[in-house]
Amino acid sequence: MTNRIVSGFLFTMLLLGMLMLTSDVHANALKLVDTIALDKEPHNIAVNEQTNLVYISVEDGIIVLDGNTRKIVTEIHLDHNTTYGLVVNPQTNRIFVSTSERVYVINGDTNQVMDEIAQNVYHENEIALNPVTNVVYIADPTHIKDTYDRIDAYEYVNITYLGYHWFINASINIPDSNVPLYVHAVHVAVNPRTNRIYATWSGNNTLYTIDGNTNTIVKTTHYVGDYSTIKGCNPFTNYVYFLGRAWDGETLENVTSSILGTFEAANSLYNRIYTIKSGTIYVLDGYTHEQLSSLRLSEIIINLAVNPKTGDIYALGDRKLFVLQEPVGPTTRTYTPYERKVEVSSNSSVSEFQFNGTTKQISFKVIGANGTNGFCNITFPNDLLWGTISIYKDGSFLVKDVDYTQTYNATHYTFHIIYDHSTHTMEILGTEAIPEFPITCMLLLFMAATLLGVIAYKRRYWH
Repeated sequence: MTNRIVSGFLFTMLLLGMLMLTSDVHANALKLVDTIALDKEPHNIAVNEQTNLVYISVEDGIIVLDGNTRKIVTEIHLDHNTTYGLVVNPQTNRIFVSTSERVYVINGDTNQVMDEIAQNVYHENEIALNPVTNVVYIADPTHIKDTYDRIDAYEYVNITYLGYHWFINASINIPDSNVPLYVHAVHVAVNPRTNRIYATWSGNNTLYTIDGNTNTIVKTTHYVGDYSTIKGCNPFTNYVYFLGRAWDGETLENVTSSILGTFEAANSLYNRIYTIKSGTIYVLDGYTHEQLSSLRLSEIIINLAVNPKTGDIYALGDRKLFVLQEPVGPTTRTYTPYERKVEVSSNSSVSEFQFNGTTKQISFKVIGANGTNGFCNITFPNDLLWGTISIYKDGSFLVKDVDYTQTYNATHYTFHIIYDHSTHTMEILGTEAIPEFPITCMLLLFMAATLLGVIAYKRRYWH
């Protein structure tokens, strides 16, 4: 009987808690808009956001697809049967495709091989590019005792009479990699905004930060895991992804160890990351990693790329290319304190939403990349918070019609707040607010108390 009493009370409290505050996220939903058949097995994919051309590496070359028409433009034949890494520089319109013997440099204007880098690559994560500095980073595990595994930084030098133009500007040795007898992997990723290169080495499970200006290792951290496969970087947040985890690229501290799916791409304009798990594609917030949208396809996805300007997502399946669309724009989060609907629409990541009836305030955090502009629109009913409204950012009073605008339609308040991106705490205070326990909550408590009283009475009567 006691267990029943406790269970009934806990159920009532749970129901009450759900009534007080629930939340939901409404991002622009993913939708499948096209499926394109490929006559060859695909390996990797990359997008030039400037030309809106999509490059798909296959067993003996590159398929070029027009992102506007979704039609195959041409196929670039290469001399090797297996391609691995594929990166694009949208600034110079150059495509780099790696094989087990060399890296081909393709002119995106002519779709012709214009150069070669004499270095082999066996994994897609062994090559990375900084489009701002036009430096290509290629992992070079030597597999020879007493010789360091390293990362070679290739820079373009215009010396025509030599017949090639890419030279090693620097080689960054991986510490302690000259000792082991076993073959270990070196993987690399780049953040072009900070000019930082991130490398992992499977020999000692270490993540390295390399300064792209000096080509020196400036920070290291060890992680728990048996094998290092760095998957990429989100330039918006400077988070580095591998092993289902996210690390802060500045501090090398672990941000989260529970990423939904495997990181494949980032939209650095709208701070989205895209992950895959079997046949499902997930869209996650770049800061909080909460799921914004998802779509399950008919087969396992091996790789994907995104054009941040168009919102088009390209996913590779078994001899298929799936084209998905996610209309770019702000994300709307809905909260329901005491069954009152509050909407926060923002280009920032929003977290830690709270409503406090005692202090008569709404508070939440907004996060965005430094140096970018942020905004949020918040709408709530006039029976939740009302009277004279004041808004504070990080404890500082905001000025109406300067820092924010206010509209009122007789039932709802709407505030449009602007700010420079960083991490901010927003507080919206009113002079009046809904009681801490409105009538619906009081009814639930009364019902719970009555139920417990009846149970207690019956228990005493029967005993």
